[in-house]
Amino acid sequence: MKRKITSKLYEWKNIQNGRMPLLIYGARQVGKTFEMREFGALYYKNTVYVNFETDERIGKYFETDIHADHVISVLEKYYQVKIVPENTLIIFDEIQMCERALTSLKYFSEEAPEYHIMAAGSLLGVAVNREKYSFPVGKIQMLTMYPMDLEEVLWAKGKQMLADTIREHYENNQPLDELLHEEALQEFYHYCIVGGMPAAVKADLAKDSPIDQAEIRQMLLNSYIADMAKYANQADTVRIFEAYDSLPSQLARDAKKFQYKLIKSGARASQYGDAIDWMIRAGIVNKCMKCTQGFYPAAAALFPRFHDRGWMFSKVLGIVVSGFAVFALGSFGLVPFTAPVCLITVGVLILASWIFGCFKVRVHAPEIDFLMMEEVLFFAFFLLWTYLAGFHPEAHGTEKFMDYGFMKAMMRSTAVPAEDLWYSGSGINYYYGGQFYAVFLTKITFTDVKQTYHLMRTMVASFTFVLPFSITYHLAESRACHRIRKEGGNKSQIAPVLGGLLSGGAVSLAGNMHYVIYGCIRQWLGLNESAYWFPSSTRYIGYDPLVENDRTIHEFPSYSFVLGDLHAHVVNVMFVLLVLGLLYSYVKNTCRDPEKEWKWSLKDVLLQPQIIAAGFLIGVFHWSNYWDFVIYFVVIAGFALYGALYRYHARAKETIGTVLLQAAEVFAIGTIVALPFTIKFETMVSGVGIAKHHSMLYQLAILWGLPTVLVVLFIAAVLLAWRKNCHLPGMERQGQIVLADGKTQEEVEEQAVALILGEKKPEPGEKETAEKPKKVSAFCNFWREIAVSDMVIGILGLCAIGLIIIPELVYVRDIYEESYARSNTMFKLTYQAFILFGICMSYIITRFLLWKKERILQVFGGIGLVLLLWTFGYFGTSVYSWFGNVFDLSEYRGLDATAYLENVFSEDAGAIRWLDETIEGQSVVLEANGDSYSDYERVSAMTGLPTVLGWYVHEWLWRGDPADLNVRAEDVKQMYTSTDTNEVLRLLEQYHVTYIFVGSKEKEKYGDALNESLLQSIGDIVYQDTASGTHILQVQDT
Repeated sequence: MKRKITSKLYEWKNIQNGRMPLLIYGARQVGKTFEMREFGALYYKNTVYVNFETDERIGKYFETDIHADHVISVLEKYYQVKIVPENTLIIFDEIQMCERALTSLKYFSEEAPEYHIMAAGSLLGVAVNREKYSFPVGKIQMLTMYPMDLEEVLWAKGKQMLADTIREHYENNQPLDELLHEEALQEFYHYCIVGGMPAAVKADLAKDSPIDQAEIRQMLLNSYIADMAKYANQADTVRIFEAYDSLPSQLARDAKKFQYKLIKSGARASQYGDAIDWMIRAGIVNKCMKCTQGFYPAAAALFPRFHDRGWMFSKVLGIVVSGFAVFALGSFGLVPFTAPVCLITVGVLILASWIFGCFKVRVHAPEIDFLMMEEVLFFAFFLLWTYLAGFHPEAHGTEKFMDYGFMKAMMRSTAVPAEDLWYSGSGINYYYGGQFYAVFLTKITFTDVKQTYHLMRTMVASFTFVLPFSITYHLAESRACHRIRKEGGNKSQIAPVLGGLLSGGAVSLAGNMHYVIYGCIRQWLGLNESAYWFPSSTRYIGYDPLVENDRTIHEFPSYSFVLGDLHAHVVNVMFVLLVLGLLYSYVKNTCRDPEKEWKWSLKDVLLQPQIIAAGFLIGVFHWSNYWDFVIYFVVIAGFALYGALYRYHARAKETIGTVLLQAAEVFAIGTIVALPFTIKFETMVSGVGIAKHHSMLYQLAILWGLPTVLVVLFIAAVLLAWRKNCHLPGMERQGQIVLADGKTQEEVEEQAVALILGEKKPEPGEKETAEKPKKVSAFCNFWREIAVSDMVIGILGLCAIGLIIIPELVYVRDIYEESYARSNTMFKLTYQAFILFGICMSYIITRFLLWKKERILQVFGGIGLVLLLWTFGYFGTSVYSWFGNVFDLSEYRGLDATAYLENVFSEDAGAIRWLDETIEGQSVVLEANGDSYSDYERVSAMTGLPTVLGWYVHEWLWRGDPADLNVRAEDVKQMYTSTDTNEVLRLLEQYHVTYIFVGSKEKEKYGDALNESLLQSIGDIVYQDTASGTHILQVQDT
């Protein structure tokens, strides 16, 4: 009977150079043995047929030497036949019964590719999953053989024309004539009853009785049952049989999914998942994934191979896209920044996403168990951080005035950007994207900034645990799958879960080794002069010992979440993790088939959805935290380079072209996306300088030694393992064979179909023009042979190390150059290095602990695990230092960020609240200005109302013109102290002042010079606290 696989076997036979042994997968009784022997009889002078199941003696000859020359010698003597490379077909049947024979195929590929060897195994998928099997990945060509399909059955019945007609109408998307359609349906119904097993089809063609056909089918089923006992242990055999026995009832139901409860009452996926996998590998069943658009089609299209289909990332994606849409429209003056506009924008985007999903996206349904695990983790950490925030809720101290003031200003404003609360008459000139997103969420939820100031931070902190968990979970699982393909064994969920939890903790909870050494070891030894203060971990280089002109900052997420400042780099953490997730999804989706050859095309290079999305996000970084734009542009380029090296076998032209095009694409998209911000923004950077000061080596070792050592050890271990597996001296090894014209597997399959349909049918002796194969070097093979997850960690680890080195070489020049030259550069770069290192360390530690046959790596993994977990103690120390006894509920104060006013600004609290609750819009309020990080500007910060001049150093950084700030500072003083009414009125009109605040800070700063009588003569008192004397004047309309 004619089979479609014959044409593929013929193509394999005619490969001129670099032919690899052919391995045919397939379930029992699908016709593998018959097809191989028939092919040998037709196209070879003689055939050597070896069956390892029926002849156990031949397997013993493979226990010693399995090199090609020895195997050929053994076969010639054993079967008394001369094996001629081009004229003899060697068949290894039921090869799963002889593990050494399977391994020998590698040596035929490397040492004797001129021999024509076919191998097959009915339970090969089951056998290679056992731990002892070493599968020759990259050294064999593989085909899967299935039972006969309807077209093959029609050929067997002599109905070639009907089969051709069905195919022709299918390919042209045309309906069949009614009579032909009825005949085709009858054939299909008959096929459903008989099936596609060759023995059953043959009995049907022979017109055997239904009883005889039933006996044949029962014989096939019995052989499957016998295999269960043969290839599975006793405990697994019971579960496999129970799952197998439930198949008829599963198929008889209208349900669209496999139901474990039909196996037996109380059955669960955790109990029978392996049984289902066994039947899939045995070829008894095919796994059919339920497809759906879901509730997040855009994210599902970006994360098609993640277990949750990007569920957790979709939350961040929804925030960043919808918030940016409102921002962009508002920046160009097309819509006001109001709650209704925000809600309408979100609604339109939801509708567009749903429509896109219905017509464009087809993805597998997410795995609910994993999705629920992520949701539980997110909710747990959101509750934890929100609970902690209630013990220190005040928006007061450090830079909280700035962050809270930005939010209040944007909450009041309908324009984008809002008026700068500390520089009236001008828009905010800072990376205010993080605060904008917080206000955007505040407006669409109709909540208050007093609470959302904290809730935004606690939400980001929760994402900072769950997103690294998801990334590292998939990295570790991908590595486990890679190991199974190459070495065999069973997949365990321990490594992915352990790696994921470590990663979430390392990024969001851990401190650095400064805490371990100074906060624990030195403290225990009595070497510290005082108790450990948690900010010391972030102020070490340049502070201990003190270097006057090189004080630096090296913060990390855990410190930020405890401290509570809602800075740009803090909010941007969740967007950064989204970029990392997209990049991993890109390589996970792109670099998934080491045997495939990709044909370079401009469309394929430029239309990668993850790369496009990453370009959009780094465009947003211009506005949310510009430093991350530069950092992650380089990271994206690194992933683009790896993807190109993998896809195009490191061919220089395709690789360089792909990287340059994708880099240009990302930069262009980012630049366009950033336009709504950059057209109104004046840079705060004045160039790049060469670092004049450098960190002490021991300080770098304390802060970054642990992750750096782990990354370097990991890269070395991976390289050494790869070199060891080369099996050849040095780094040279035989390359894989690729077609010179770059034909893909799909094109080869199309040619095979064409042969079957009669479009082209070469004769056995016909001379063909074969593609000239070319060898690929070890360097080219390297990118495909290293596990994708290992390569991802290598890229992230090297990027992190680079971020540590850069501040030792150069720095970005700004106003802090005199005493804090490297501070901002080190701060922003090492913050991202900490995130990258957190993911890398967790994965590496998990890999080392499970690295087989390398005890030293397991030791390093154990040491790394202990030290990493030790750094988690920083979280407890900082929580206790900042929040106090969080187990004492009487100390809980809620989430009102302004509740502290009555305690800290008792004289002014009432007046501040009156302004906040009474005044709408952004009327200018005059208040005394002061230094940064002081209690001055408490009115503008707590109300969002702009004042003439706020924190001096901050505005100097944002504006870059101290002369103008000095003028404003003098004008503020004149308005409060001048005795010239006309001059005061002129200045009030110049700065469009509506309200004058006279409170404790004004009296403190100006003392007796404060001219209250003049001020009261030009304004009406609209609020007065009789006890403290604080009052607010509304300037009369002149």
